[in-house]
Amino acid sequence: MLTAIDKVDIKVDKVKAKVTKLKIDVAELKTDVAELKTDIAELKTDVTKLKTDITKLKTDVAKIKTKIKSLKKCLKS
Repeated sequence: MLTAIDKVDIKVDKVKAKVTKLKIDVAELKTDVAELKTDIAELKTDVTKLKTDITKLKTDVAKIKTKIKSLKKCLKS
């Protein structure tokens, strides 16, 4: 038969095991968060590059529109 101290020791061991598992889970979550932060930073960089590309494309479209208007004028003359 187990004594009261033995029963408490068993419970303490179970709690220690749960705490250890939780520490492992927290470490894994911290790793996941770090990876997500890296992914977000990369996405922000990609978005910035895309915004720059869009601005360049808008400029190119404006130039093309200007050339088309100029050509239309020439054709009318």
